[in-house]
Amino acid sequence: MIGIITQIAIVFILIAIGYAANKLKVLDEGFNRKLSRLVILIACPCLVLYSVMGESVPQRGLILPLLLIGLLSHALLLTAGVLLPRLFCRCPTRRGIYSFMIAFSNIGFIGYPVVAAIFGIHALFYASILMLPYTLFAFTAGIYFVSGGKEGVRFDYRVLLSPMMAASLLAIVMVCTDMTDVPVLIFRPLQLVGDITVPVALLVIGSSLAEVPFRGIWTHKSLYAVSFLRLLLLPLLIYSLAAALHFDKSVNQINTVLMAMPVSTYGTMFCYKADKDGTLMTLGI
Repeated sequence: MIGIITQIAIVFILIAIGYAANKLKVLDEGFNRKLSRLVILIACPCLVLYSVMGESVPQRGLILPLLLIGLLSHALLLTAGVLLPRLFCRCPTRRGIYSFMIAFSNIGFIGYPVVAAIFGIHALFYASILMLPYTLFAFTAGIYFVSGGKEGVRFDYRVLLSPMMAASLLAIVMVCTDMTDVPVLIFRPLQLVGDITVPVALLVIGSSLAEVPFRGIWTHKSLYAVSFLRLLLLPLLIYSLAAALHFDKSVNQINTVLMAMPVSTYGTMFCYKADKDGTLMTLGI
């Protein structure tokens, strides 16, 4: 327990350094965007791939339990996203935004670095498996929520061609076929590039927080309810249900941490796509 608390403290210290770097004009919004693209498109896929290489190979027997717990978790979150916004949002046009914020966490950008910092590098393979059902639901039900149902429930297959998804699927194939013993000329470059994921991502998160208009957040009282649900109540419910169903403890812990991440940054992108005002979504994130 002390080890986990220490790792979480390290995560917050790195975020604080990023916050200070922004205030000192070392980092800014434009540089944050470029660093974010570096992490999402290059560094994080390398991290996922090298997490399954070497002597300590992830357990292939956990692949199906991870997919199952991911599907069940997102089914619960989607149900909560449909029902709960009606309790604190009277505006039908905004209800879909709140539905998205409740249902979808930031697994890809914030979740991966936090999981790696708390559980170790090989937990990234398990996290990448949980990313699969998340992506499926985010690009179908997520778009439906944000658009208010105007775009219907459709899946854009192109998201499966993204570097992160490709790396996740390749990592699963490597583990299932015992192709994890790779030459050092392949492993070492992936390791060097992948190792920048956690520190760079956390620095960018801290720098991004320095750009947030905090005064605007306090005026939206409904965001308190969303934050309570997204960051505490629903993750605790998911953890309790998974424990009652006797899921593997490590699988349940990793899944719970990912489900307890802040609102997915896909939300703002979906708002732009649906010609919606993204201010509320950005404040929620």
